[in-house]
Amino acid sequence: MKALLNFETLVVGDAVYADDAGTFSDVWSDNVILAYVPNSLSNIPRSFYEPSFGYTLRKKSMPVIDTYSESGKVLIVRNTDIFVSKIVGSDAGYIINDTNA
Repeated sequence: MKALLNFETLVVGDAVYADDAGTFSDVWSDNVILAYVPNSLSNIPRSFYEPSFGYTLRKKSMPVIDTYSESGKVLIVRNTDIFVSKIVGSDAGYIINDTNA
């Protein structure tokens, strides 16, 4: 698929989640996202004028991780992270639903 569409990078989402009853479901069902996302690893400085389909915004100084001991036997590790994913350049991508139809 990568060679056919001449993409530099192709990412396949493969994740599951469990609800409160312990039932597992796919996060990605039969959806496809074709999106332009700038290369964040390049040495070229980013520009406000370069398009991107979306960003994951994270609160400054996050994540916060701390540990404490409970009864001297168990070490508890807490992780607090505040982030949100936003589609900011909808013209830079397509979402295709129901691809198995």
